[in-house]
Amino acid sequence: MSSVVPWYRRETGLVVTMAGFVPALLAIVVPITLRLPLLGLAGVLLAVGLVMIIQREMRRPSEPKS
Repeated sequence: MSSVVPWYRRETGLVVTMAGFVPALLAIVVPITLRLPLLGLAGVLLAVGLVMIIQREMRRPSEPKS
């Protein structure tokens, strides 16, 4: 039995970034009083996810060039 890890366990930064779209989409249909907090949450999630992706790429060992 192989121990294949699902993509969402390997790419946590991508999951957080994708989760940032949920509050942004909800902001389209909710009353105007809730839009600003939802858009703020979406912005924070997108920024955190992007930072996680960048950090992961910087930690990854560089491949030797041929």
